[in-house]
Amino acid sequence: MRYAVIGGGPSGLYFALLAKKANPSDEVLVVERNPPDATFGWGVVFSEETLGALRDADYDTYTEIGESFARWNAIDIYYRDTMVRSRGHVFTGISRKLLLNILQRRCRALGVRLEFEREVRDVAELEGADLIVGADGINGLVRRAYGEFFKPQIATHPTKYVWFGSDLPLDAFTFIFRRNDDGLFQVHAYPFDARTCTFIVECPEDAWRRAGLESASEAQSIAYCEALFQPELRGRRLMSNRSLWVNFLTLRQESWHHGKVVLLGDAAHTAHFSIGSGTKLAMEDSIALVDALRRHEDLGAALNDYEMERQPIVERFQEAALESSSYFEHVSRYAQFDPRQFAFNLLTRSRRITYINLTQRDPDLVRTVDSWFAAAATGSPDGAVRLSPPPMFTPLRIRRRRFPGGGPGDHRVCQRDRGRAHHARDAGYRSSTAGNAAAGRGADPPDWKSRGVATRSRRPPGIDAAALARCRPTAQRGWVATHGGVADRLHAALGPAERDDDARHLTRRQGFCRGGAGGGGRLVRCPRAQLCSRIFAHWRIACDSRSRSSMRYGRAGSVPCSFAFPPAIGLTVAWTSMSRWLSRRC
Repeated sequence: MRYAVIGGGPSGLYFALLAKKANPSDEVLVVERNPPDATFGWGVVFSEETLGALRDADYDTYTEIGESFARWNAIDIYYRDTMVRSRGHVFTGISRKLLLNILQRRCRALGVRLEFEREVRDVAELEGADLIVGADGINGLVRRAYGEFFKPQIATHPTKYVWFGSDLPLDAFTFIFRRNDDGLFQVHAYPFDARTCTFIVECPEDAWRRAGLESASEAQSIAYCEALFQPELRGRRLMSNRSLWVNFLTLRQESWHHGKVVLLGDAAHTAHFSIGSGTKLAMEDSIALVDALRRHEDLGAALNDYEMERQPIVERFQEAALESSSYFEHVSRYAQFDPRQFAFNLLTRSRRITYINLTQRDPDLVRTVDSWFAAAATGSPDGAVRLSPPPMFTPLRIRRRRFPGGGPGDHRVCQRDRGRAHHARDAGYRSSTAGNAAAGRGADPPDWKSRGVATRSRRPPGIDAAALARCRPTAQRGWVATHGGVADRLHAALGPAERDDDARHLTRRQGFCRGGAGGGGRLVRCPRAQLCSRIFAHWRIACDSRSRSSMRYGRAGSVPCSFAFPPAIGLTVAWTSMSRWLSRRC
């Protein structure tokens, strides 16, 4: 089979080497109009998931790329002269020029024919090929030549941005927000080696015009941005590589192939640079196309398979990119936020990172944000609320109206024995204690192994009282949890459970399936992630280290929720039916 690839970027080169590797007898040609060492842009970013895909597709390329990576796990946010750092976000970066050199060497080693400084002016020049691959970007020849079949839709984003490099060494993905007399400017910066970083500057078009950047040269644009971000650059300089102010274009197309022509990467789709997924998606396209060609002898079936596999994935990233770009296009509306709130809002902007997910990545930051939010909602001094619920359960203010919620004081330990102190743990996210200050500092009572504990939660105003009437709190038993959204499907009431039979009865009665032994008091996964992310942090699971069971909830179309609980507990579980109330608060 003969392949002709138009475009020598990452997607075109990676497809070429994978196709040649899959069948060495095939003829593979790559045509690129620029010299082999010419590239535009600076660094590219890969996630851990993408690295795994590259490793499985071609280990030799993966190994060479891996030797040149810059790796980091933090995000720094500079806002109102404050820096907030969030950890737990693993990324790797590499110079785009170095990546292209690695792919070119691998292509030559496998026998791919590379022709540089050749511009194809008509797709008919390559009619002798069995498959023509368009990997020549959003403005490429192939997409334009077959536009009536691909049916492209291009959306122009309103902000202006410019892609600089810098000799500023960074150890984190960095966002900088700076306002001057012209308007609000923001930076997206990330390292790709030990000495250099990508430095993207973005701003609203009206600020760009007021700053005189509409008619500025590259040197003048660099001078303006260096002066504006001098505190963060610390005397380092910005570098240009045909760095011009442009508007980002999001490309969507109804189809990615026609006849024996197929599109890859930016020729098929684009996603806003603020989620850093352009090169990732392009190289994953190459992997999927080669796999589809390997699975199907019929070319049409292979191209349909490739498109059906990749389009839904790309569309999800484009939706996330749309949310992310919208945030940056309207970021001035958040200008009065506290830096902690601003950072949380920024990190969760694309909805790929939720409250629960950020809690797993950076629990310290979430605890800080929760504490600040609870203090602000209750009118307490900043830092006064050390043990706080998620924002879901704090008072809600809408203009001059205040809707009370379950505040920090509404959750307290219910003792089974007045002579003993007990400790409640909140799904591994934050401590919750009452009457035992030592427990709040992490010290377990000496009788921890011999006693269980439940948590009492008063009914938040507005919750259906009939739903909570199903639980029977006493001096020995407290309400363990209330949860909305799925409440209309599930509610359970259980008397004092001193035997494993009662635990089995609970799981059997409510249709739970039994799992293996668990760690106790630890939330594993959560259904309805967007709704539940703020609610599940309020689960209080009683612990008895002598014996444990597990309870699992699942339904069609949901992600399972699993948590461990002891069989010898005195508790009642109540599932509220106020999904409407809870969804309004989320």
